[in-house]
Amino acid sequence: MVIVDTSIWVTALRRKGSFEEQYVGALVTKGDAAIVGLILTEVLRGARSREEFDRLLDRMDGCEFIESKEQTWRLAGEVMLDLRLRGETIPFQDAIIAAHGLHGNHEIYSTDEHFKRVSGVRIHVPI
Repeated sequence: MVIVDTSIWVTALRRKGSFEEQYVGALVTKGDAAIVGLILTEVLRGARSREEFDRLLDRMDGCEFIESKEQTWRLAGEVMLDLRLRGETIPFQDAIIAAHGLHGNHEIYSTDEHFKRVSGVRIHVPI
C-alpha cells in the first residue's frame, strides 16, 4: 500500500494530464493508494466551493483510508524525539504521516524531502 501525500495530490488534482494525475489514478484503480485523515483534511481544505469540495472527496474516495491508532500517535512522538535528538525536525503533520507509514509498513509517495530524514520510512518511487 502506498500513502499518497498531500504534495502529490495537489499536483495530481490541479494539473490535468500530469504524470502525477495519471500515476495516482493508476494506484487508485489497482487498489494500492492509501490516505490518512490528515491528508484527507489537507486536500479538502484547498476547496474553494462546495462543488470543488465534493469533487475532491469523490476523487479520494477510491483510496484505502488508514485509521489512526494510539500506537501510531505514540510512534509519531517517537519519530519527533528521534529527530530532535539528531538536531533535526519535520512538520508535525508529516511526523504523523511518517508514523502511519512505519506502523503499517507502507511506502510514502511525496515530493517532501524531509520524509527521508525519518529512519525506516519507505519512500515510494514511481515506476
